[in-house]
Amino acid sequence: MTIISVGLIATTLGTVTSIGELPLTNVLMNQLGCDPEKVSRFFWLMTIPWAFKPLAGLLSDSIPLCGTRRRHYILCASAIAAALWFVLAWVTASYFIMLAAAMMLYASFMLVSTVIGALIVEEGRRNAATGRLTSLRSVIVNISYLVGGPVSGLLATRFGPTGGLRMAAGFGSLIFLCLWIASFLLLRESRIPRVPVGQTVRNAGRNIAGLFKYPTLWVAVGFISLVLAIPSYATLLTFKQREQLGFSFQQIGYLRLTFGVFGLLGAVAFRIMCGRLSLRWTLTIGLIILSLGNLAYFFYNSMPAAFCIEALYGIMLTLIQAPLFDLAARSTPKGSEALGYGLIMAVWSNVQQFAPWFGSTLNQTFHVSLNGLIWINVVASMALVAVVPLMPRSIMSRREGEH
Repeated sequence: MTIISVGLIATTLGTVTSIGELPLTNVLMNQLGCDPEKVSRFFWLMTIPWAFKPLAGLLSDSIPLCGTRRRHYILCASAIAAALWFVLAWVTASYFIMLAAAMMLYASFMLVSTVIGALIVEEGRRNAATGRLTSLRSVIVNISYLVGGPVSGLLATRFGPTGGLRMAAGFGSLIFLCLWIASFLLLRESRIPRVPVGQTVRNAGRNIAGLFKYPTLWVAVGFISLVLAIPSYATLLTFKQREQLGFSFQQIGYLRLTFGVFGLLGAVAFRIMCGRLSLRWTLTIGLIILSLGNLAYFFYNSMPAAFCIEALYGIMLTLIQAPLFDLAARSTPKGSEALGYGLIMAVWSNVQQFAPWFGSTLNQTFHVSLNGLIWINVVASMALVAVVPLMPRSIMSRREGEH
């Protein structure tokens, strides 16, 4: 459990989209002069390596590294991530060179995240505790907002574009170094005997073929994609905060803090709900709250309103993401934990980063206003409520602790 916790902290707080988000946004906006579409495109493209999580999962499930399926993959990837953080922070003169560095950094994040995901699924299966582990994940994600938001804002404000990103790189590298130390000291795994190349290939083939025997996996992939592909107005909101409302990056960081604090309340609420309600009901409630909560953004016109709305959004986003993570863990095939969960998380990450670019493109190219995007989110989220009853009973009807 300790390794899972430290790994989740590293792959949330220690990433570019947490502690590095506002310093990197500052570089793109104020040093390179990017518009909303270019900023959101950068954040989308840098996460493309997450599309290869299934391949990383296949390697971890089928091909032992130094005799282990998890331990040495985490050790290697966390060390590489610590080093690549500094590469990103020292190539800020060019949009495309920065993008290449960010993509390599995210490839190392991806490998760490894939193996940690496999450990989550294995632990959850062993103890019928996917809901509790999902709640733990939600707590850590919101702590990353709680800590990462203010620190990210402070770095972007006090140290300028380049200096802020380099400070973020120092913190990010330190977090992944802590993961390396924790994995080296605490993660114990029986060594696997050396397997002939032919047998390794056959094992990999069986794992890939096995995915197609689990229709629930593909149902989960499809539903999660539908939820996350709704065009996001997150990038447009950042530009509104900076250019229309005059918020500093430090103030935006405090808004992230508020989001994280109330997201923790959402995680506690989900922990209670998952023990009393089936996944079908927690998912339905999450979608309804998400749909109605988007209406609050019509009133995002002042600092007091922003704090209230970010608090509400912290709760409602957690209450939809937590059941989606639970759905992902329940739908992963046994014996292919890293591959199956990696496939779902690859789709999750890339669609999630695609959504802000999609929203910004609708705004820049088709002149859909911020208010128009809010309405799209309200209607689309509510429409997905009708899809939930159609999903398989085998994964949707159980409460936490029921096998």
